[in-house]
Amino acid sequence: MTKDKYFLSLLLIIFLSIVLKLSFVDKFYTETDDLLSIHQLLKYKDQTIYTLVNDKESPSYNNQIKIKIRAIQNKNNKYLDFIEKISSAILIRISPSKHSTFAPLQYFIFADLINKDQNYNELKFNSRLPSIFFSTLYILLSYFFCTKIFVNENKFSFISSFILILSMPLIYISLRSYNYAAGTLTTTLIFLITYLEMIEKNFSKIKLSNEKINIKKSLLLGMIFSLLAYLNYSVFFILPIFFIMCFFKYFKFELKNFISYMNYNLFLVGIFFIIFSSPLIIHIFNMNLHQYGVTGSTGGELMEYHLSKNEKKDFLYVLLFFIKNYYFTISKNISFFTDSLPFSSLLQFVLFTFVFIGIFISRNENKEFKMFSNLIIFFFFYYAVLVYFEVVTLGPTRHSNFYTPIFVILFVATVRYILKYCKKKFVNLIYNLILITIFSCFTFSIKDFYNSYK
Repeated sequence: MTKDKYFLSLLLIIFLSIVLKLSFVDKFYTETDDLLSIHQLLKYKDQTIYTLVNDKESPSYNNQIKIKIRAIQNKNNKYLDFIEKISSAILIRISPSKHSTFAPLQYFIFADLINKDQNYNELKFNSRLPSIFFSTLYILLSYFFCTKIFVNENKFSFISSFILILSMPLIYISLRSYNYAAGTLTTTLIFLITYLEMIEKNFSKIKLSNEKINIKKSLLLGMIFSLLAYLNYSVFFILPIFFIMCFFKYFKFELKNFISYMNYNLFLVGIFFIIFSSPLIIHIFNMNLHQYGVTGSTGGELMEYHLSKNEKKDFLYVLLFFIKNYYFTISKNISFFTDSLPFSSLLQFVLFTFVFIGIFISRNENKEFKMFSNLIIFFFFYYAVLVYFEVVTLGPTRHSNFYTPIFVILFVATVRYILKYCKKKFVNLIYNLILITIFSCFTFSIKDFYNSYK
């Protein structure tokens, strides 16, 4: 198929996947976290700052801040009242973020989808539409990402997106009202921008230079990263990868390169990011959300995805912990089938093996592949450090779904490598057989998947 035909085929299966999700989204079972955003939006829908500070039933009625706001209200100043009105409108829309780890931007954009006139099923349906929207965006973004790696080989970009569409864990988070689908989008975009900067093919408006200081581009890039942080807090864990990879690309372990235009630009990006994200950073520390990387939801039922202090004393245990949990994280998150499918364990082993091999065979390919391999190797090392120091956990939870597009690209890199050594007359046949196998596994599993979550 031609480049355009692959893209049109992608749009077709995306459309079919959206139809499938829409047909089931209000029937999917509900979790506590799933109801949180709905509850908060309905609770504060008709409220304002003035009405909240005048609530005498509130335990914090005599709080000094509330007393000062009531004093401002009594002034009847039209300019202050206007500021209160605008502030109330914003705070009401982002109310799901008040006491949760859900970043505010998704709810600010889509708050109008929820209102008090809707019944339970309508509330579920409308609150989950943003996740379907963001899941569509990260699939398209991943396709674009792949075209920068599999240059002029769009069939591999297509199969990557095809797997993402059928990934069971990604379907799961796309049918929820929380913002994990948005997290997959933000993480993928950060990896993409980092990768494009590494191969010196970044978007012209944000491409950093090692030849001069560019305040405008640094400002724009800082704003983009800040917006992503408002969309999902995972940005604070992942964004350091961008700065570290860009720094070492030009540093090259030579002291004379420490003071460079690139580093000045990186410093400016960081400063602008902190400035624009400062309200979010203050909120995170005020609510101690930075300590939520290791919780019951991220650590597994028995905290098996958390590496505790006592366990670190045994080197062999630590080594096996990372091998086992990286294995489950990668193989489970890519899976386009359920565990009930016959030979599912074998298929997951194949998926992991292909991803693992993909890291190393990429090093023997062109510049694009080698740079991507460098990025991924550093990511695995960096993430292992975060896990070791108990900043995050390592396991197949919804929080690790953010990295599924990266795992899929590595899987497809191995598929590409195998096909490269097949006879030309068999390449298309084998490629189509792989697509059929993936879709068949998904088809046999989809009914069981949906029945499990009714």
